Amino acid sequence: MNQIPGRGKIKVPEDYPNEFGQLFQGYHALLGKIDELYESLRAQYRQQTEAETGPLHAMINPHFLYNTLDQLNWMAIKDRNDRMSSVLELTGRMLRIGLSNGKSMIPLAEEIELIECYMQIQQIRLGERISYTIDLPDHLRSCSVPKMTLQPFVENSIRHGFHGRKDGRIAIRCESDGSSLVMTVEDDGRGLPAAIGGLSSKTKGGYGIRNVKDRFSAFFGSDEGIAIDDREGGGTVVTLTIPLLYEENHVTGEEDRHEKHRDH
Repeated sequence: MNQIPGRGKIKVPEDYPNEFGQLFQGYHALLGKIDELYESLRAQYRQQTEAETGPLHAMINPHFLYNTLDQLNWMAIKDRNDRMSSVLELTGRMLRIGLSNGKSMIPLAEEIELIECYMQIQQIRLGERISYTIDLPDHLRSCSVPKMTLQPFVENSIRHGFHGRKDGRIAIRCESDGSSLVMTVEDDGRGLPAAIGGLSSKTKGGYGIRNVKDRFSAFFGSDEGIAIDDREGGGTVVTLTIPLLYEENHVTGEEDRHEKHRDH
Protein backbone atom coordinates (compact mmCIF):
# COMPACT_ATOMS: atom_id res chain seq x y z
CA MET A 1 0.00 0.00 0.00
CA ASN A 2 1.48 3.33 -1.12
CA GLN A 3 0.21 6.86 -0.96
CA ILE A 4 0.90 9.75 -3.33
CA PRO A 5 0.59 13.08 -1.47
CA GLY A 6 -2.76 14.66 -2.19
CA ARG A 7 -4.02 11.62 -4.19
CA GLY A 8 -5.04 9.13 -1.53
CA LYS A 9 -3.94 5.49 -1.26
CA ILE A 10 -3.22 3.22 -4.21
CA LYS A 11 -2.88 -0.57 -3.86
CA VAL A 12 -0.67 -2.34 -6.37
CA PRO A 13 -0.07 -6.15 -6.34
CA GLU A 14 3.45 -7.23 -5.49
CA ASP A 15 3.42 -11.01 -6.20
CA TYR A 16 3.39 -11.10 -10.03
CA PRO A 17 6.29 -13.42 -11.19
CA ASN A 18 6.43 -11.92 -14.70
CA GLU A 19 7.25 -8.60 -16.35
CA PHE A 20 4.23 -7.05 -14.66
CA GLY A 21 5.81 -7.84 -11.30
CA GLN A 22 8.97 -6.04 -12.33
CA LEU A 23 6.88 -3.10 -13.49
CA PHE A 24 5.00 -2.98 -10.18
CA GLN A 25 8.27 -3.17 -8.23
CA GLY A 26 9.58 -0.21 -10.22
CA TYR A 27 6.33 1.61 -9.48
CA HIS A 28 6.79 1.00 -5.75
CA ALA A 29 10.37 2.28 -5.94
CA LEU A 30 9.18 5.39 -7.76
CA LEU A 31 6.56 6.05 -5.09
CA GLY A 32 9.22 5.71 -2.42
CA LYS A 33 11.41 8.27 -4.17
CA ILE A 34 8.44 10.64 -4.44
CA ASP A 35 7.74 10.27 -0.71
CA GLU A 36 11.39 10.99 0.08
CA LEU A 37 11.38 14.07 -2.15
CA TYR A 38 8.14 15.29 -0.57
CA GLU A 39 9.56 14.94 2.96
CA SER A 40 12.76 16.68 1.86
CA LEU A 41 10.77 19.61 0.49
CA ARG A 42 8.73 19.81 3.69
CA ALA A 43 11.90 19.87 5.80
CA GLN A 44 13.45 22.54 3.56
CA TYR A 45 10.30 24.69 3.79
CA ARG A 46 10.21 24.28 7.58
CA GLN A 47 13.85 25.34 7.89
CA GLN A 48 13.28 28.33 5.63
CA THR A 49 10.24 29.41 7.63
CA GLU A 50 12.14 29.11 10.90
CA ALA A 51 15.03 31.11 9.46
CA GLU A 52 12.66 33.87 8.35
CA THR A 53 10.60 34.04 11.55
CA GLY A 54 13.47 33.53 14.00
CA PRO A 55 14.69 37.16 13.87
CA LEU A 56 11.10 38.37 14.21
CA HIS A 57 10.60 36.25 17.31
CA ALA A 58 13.84 37.64 18.72
CA MET A 59 12.66 41.18 18.09
CA ILE A 60 9.37 40.71 19.91
CA ASN A 61 10.90 38.64 22.69
CA PRO A 62 10.18 40.50 25.94
CA HIS A 63 13.77 40.18 27.11
CA PHE A 64 14.97 41.73 23.87
CA LEU A 65 12.59 44.66 24.32
CA TYR A 66 13.54 45.13 27.96
CA ASN A 67 17.23 45.04 27.12
CA THR A 68 16.75 47.55 24.31
CA LEU A 69 14.92 49.96 26.60
CA ASP A 70 17.58 49.47 29.25
CA GLN A 71 20.32 50.30 26.77
CA LEU A 72 18.47 53.42 25.65
CA ASN A 73 18.00 54.36 29.29
CA TRP A 74 21.74 54.10 29.97
CA MET A 75 22.43 56.20 26.88
CA ALA A 76 20.06 58.86 28.21
CA ILE A 77 21.75 58.73 31.62
CA LYS A 78 25.17 59.06 29.99
CA ASP A 79 23.94 62.12 28.09
CA ARG A 80 22.45 63.45 31.35
CA ASN A 81 19.00 63.48 29.79
CA ASP A 82 17.05 62.76 32.97
CA ARG A 83 13.63 63.31 31.41
CA MET A 84 14.24 60.80 28.64
CA SER A 85 15.73 58.33 31.11
CA SER A 86 12.58 58.53 33.25
CA VAL A 87 10.30 58.08 30.23
CA LEU A 88 12.23 54.97 29.11
CA GLU A 89 12.13 53.46 32.59
CA LEU A 90 8.39 54.06 32.88
CA THR A 91 7.81 52.68 29.38
CA GLY A 92 9.67 49.51 30.34
CA ARG A 93 7.43 49.05 33.36
CA MET A 94 4.34 49.55 31.20
CA LEU A 95 5.65 47.01 28.71
CA ARG A 96 6.24 44.44 31.44
CA ILE A 97 2.68 44.82 32.72
CA GLY A 98 1.22 44.92 29.21
CA LEU A 99 2.87 41.63 28.26
CA SER A 100 2.08 39.94 31.58
CA ASN A 101 3.51 36.62 30.39
CA GLY A 102 0.65 36.33 27.92
CA LYS A 103 -2.08 36.53 30.56
CA SER A 104 -5.32 38.34 29.70
CA MET A 105 -6.37 39.01 33.30
CA ILE A 106 -4.06 40.74 35.77
CA PRO A 107 -4.37 41.98 39.37
CA LEU A 108 -5.99 45.38 39.68
CA ALA A 109 -2.85 46.64 41.45
CA GLU A 110 -0.83 46.01 38.27
CA GLU A 111 -3.46 47.73 36.12
CA ILE A 112 -3.23 50.76 38.41
CA GLU A 113 0.59 50.64 38.28
CA LEU A 114 0.37 50.81 34.49
CA ILE A 115 -1.87 53.88 34.75
CA GLU A 116 0.54 55.53 37.19
CA CYS A 117 3.42 54.96 34.76
CA TYR A 118 1.37 56.40 31.91
CA MET A 119 0.36 59.46 33.93
CA GLN A 120 3.92 60.08 35.08
CA ILE A 121 5.03 60.07 31.44
CA GLN A 122 2.33 62.62 30.66
CA GLN A 123 3.46 64.78 33.56
CA ILE A 124 7.03 64.66 32.26
CA ARG A 125 5.70 65.76 28.89
CA LEU A 126 3.18 68.38 30.03
CA GLY A 127 4.52 69.40 33.44
CA GLU A 128 2.13 70.60 36.12
CA ARG A 129 -0.69 71.03 33.62
CA ILE A 130 -1.86 67.48 34.36
CA SER A 131 -2.67 66.12 37.82
CA TYR A 132 -4.31 62.91 38.94
CA THR A 133 -5.49 60.98 41.99
CA ILE A 134 -6.02 57.25 42.44
CA ASP A 135 -8.17 55.61 45.11
CA LEU A 136 -7.50 51.87 45.36
CA PRO A 137 -8.59 50.11 48.59
CA ASP A 138 -6.19 47.44 49.79
CA HIS A 139 -8.76 44.64 49.67
CA LEU A 140 -9.28 45.21 45.92
CA ARG A 141 -5.62 45.17 44.92
CA SER A 142 -5.57 41.44 44.12
CA CYS A 143 -8.87 41.20 42.25
CA SER A 144 -8.56 40.38 38.54
CA VAL A 145 -9.31 42.70 35.62
CA PRO A 146 -8.69 42.50 31.86
CA LYS A 147 -5.36 44.21 31.30
CA MET A 148 -5.29 47.61 29.59
CA THR A 149 -8.86 48.32 30.66
CA LEU A 150 -8.36 51.80 32.11
CA GLN A 151 -5.57 53.21 29.92
CA PRO A 152 -7.67 53.93 26.78
CA PHE A 153 -10.12 56.03 28.80
CA VAL A 154 -7.36 57.92 30.62
CA GLU A 155 -5.65 58.55 27.28
CA ASN A 156 -8.85 59.92 25.79
CA SER A 157 -9.28 62.29 28.73
CA ILE A 158 -5.89 63.78 27.90
CA ARG A 159 -6.14 63.70 24.11
CA HIS A 160 -9.71 64.96 23.82
CA GLY A 161 -10.93 66.27 27.15
CA PHE A 162 -7.88 68.47 27.77
CA HIS A 163 -7.18 69.47 24.18
CA GLY A 164 -6.67 73.23 23.98
CA ARG A 165 -6.81 73.64 27.78
CA LYS A 166 -4.07 74.88 30.06
CA ASP A 167 -4.58 72.20 32.70
CA GLY A 168 -6.62 69.15 33.62
CA ARG A 169 -7.31 66.75 36.44
CA ILE A 170 -8.15 63.04 36.37
CA ALA A 171 -9.53 61.04 39.29
CA ILE A 172 -9.58 57.23 39.28
CA ARG A 173 -11.60 55.34 41.87
CA CYS A 174 -12.04 51.62 42.50
CA GLU A 175 -14.97 50.38 44.60
CA SER A 176 -16.95 47.21 45.23
CA ASP A 177 -20.54 46.48 46.15
CA GLY A 178 -19.68 42.93 47.21
CA SER A 179 -20.31 41.21 43.87
CA SER A 180 -19.04 43.75 41.33
CA LEU A 181 -15.91 45.83 40.87
CA VAL A 182 -16.64 49.41 39.84
CA MET A 183 -13.83 51.48 38.30
CA THR A 184 -14.41 55.15 37.60
CA VAL A 185 -12.33 57.50 35.44
CA GLU A 186 -13.42 61.10 35.91
CA ASP A 187 -11.96 64.24 34.35
CA ASP A 188 -12.77 67.94 34.41
CA GLY A 189 -12.10 68.48 30.70
CA ARG A 190 -14.42 69.65 27.99
CA GLY A 191 -15.97 66.23 27.47
CA LEU A 192 -15.34 63.53 24.90
CA PRO A 193 -16.64 63.82 21.33
CA ALA A 194 -20.09 62.30 20.88
CA ALA A 195 -18.72 59.61 18.55
CA ILE A 196 -16.32 58.36 21.20
CA GLY A 197 -19.01 58.50 23.84
CA GLY A 198 -21.04 56.22 21.58
CA LEU A 199 -18.03 53.92 21.08
CA SER A 200 -18.23 54.34 17.31
CA SER A 201 -15.29 56.61 16.57
CA LYS A 202 -12.60 55.45 14.14
CA THR A 203 -9.96 57.60 15.79
CA LYS A 204 -7.08 56.00 17.65
CA GLY A 205 -8.76 56.61 20.98
CA GLY A 206 -12.06 55.28 19.69
CA TYR A 207 -10.41 52.01 18.66
CA GLY A 208 -8.89 51.68 22.14
CA ILE A 209 -12.30 52.03 23.76
CA ARG A 210 -13.86 49.70 21.18
CA ASN A 211 -11.22 47.12 22.08
CA VAL A 212 -12.20 47.31 25.75
CA LYS A 213 -15.85 46.92 24.75
CA ASP A 214 -15.05 43.82 22.65
CA ARG A 215 -12.98 42.25 25.45
CA PHE A 216 -15.73 42.87 27.99
CA SER A 217 -18.11 41.01 25.69
CA ALA A 218 -15.64 38.14 25.33
CA PHE A 219 -14.85 37.84 29.05
CA PHE A 220 -18.20 38.64 30.62
CA GLY A 221 -20.74 38.00 27.85
CA SER A 222 -21.80 41.65 27.61
CA ASP A 223 -20.38 45.14 27.20
CA GLU A 224 -23.11 46.74 29.29
CA GLY A 225 -20.55 47.36 32.04
CA ILE A 226 -19.22 50.41 30.19
CA ALA A 227 -20.95 53.76 30.70
CA ILE A 228 -19.71 57.17 29.48
CA ASP A 229 -21.55 60.20 30.82
CA ASP A 230 -21.18 63.94 31.13
CA ARG A 231 -19.74 65.12 34.42
CA GLU A 232 -21.64 67.71 36.40
CA GLY A 233 -19.67 70.93 36.13
CA GLY A 234 -17.96 69.84 32.91
CA GLY A 235 -15.90 66.88 31.85
CA THR A 236 -16.56 63.18 31.50
CA VAL A 237 -17.25 60.26 33.83
CA VAL A 238 -16.47 56.72 32.64
CA THR A 239 -17.83 53.89 34.79
CA LEU A 240 -16.60 50.34 34.24
CA THR A 241 -18.43 47.55 36.09
CA ILE A 242 -17.29 43.92 36.00
CA PRO A 243 -17.80 40.86 38.24
CA LEU A 244 -15.62 40.87 41.34
CA LEU A 245 -13.07 38.13 40.59
CA TYR A 246 -9.93 37.08 42.43
CA GLU A 247 -7.00 34.92 41.45
CA GLU A 248 -6.60 31.51 43.07
CA ASN A 249 -6.56 31.68 46.87
CA HIS A 250 -8.37 35.04 46.73
CA VAL A 251 -12.07 34.28 46.78
CA THR A 252 -13.35 37.39 48.49
CA GLY A 253 -11.96 40.68 49.66
CA GLU A 254 -12.69 39.76 53.27
CA GLU A 255 -10.59 36.57 53.04
CA ASP A 256 -7.83 38.55 51.38
CA ARG A 257 -7.73 40.97 54.29
CA HIS A 258 -7.58 38.10 56.81
CA GLU A 259 -4.74 36.51 54.86
CA LYS A 260 -2.77 39.75 54.91
CA HIS A 261 -3.43 40.11 58.65
CA ARG A 262 -2.07 36.60 59.28
CA ASP A 263 1.06 37.39 57.25
CA HIS A 264 1.82 40.28 59.59
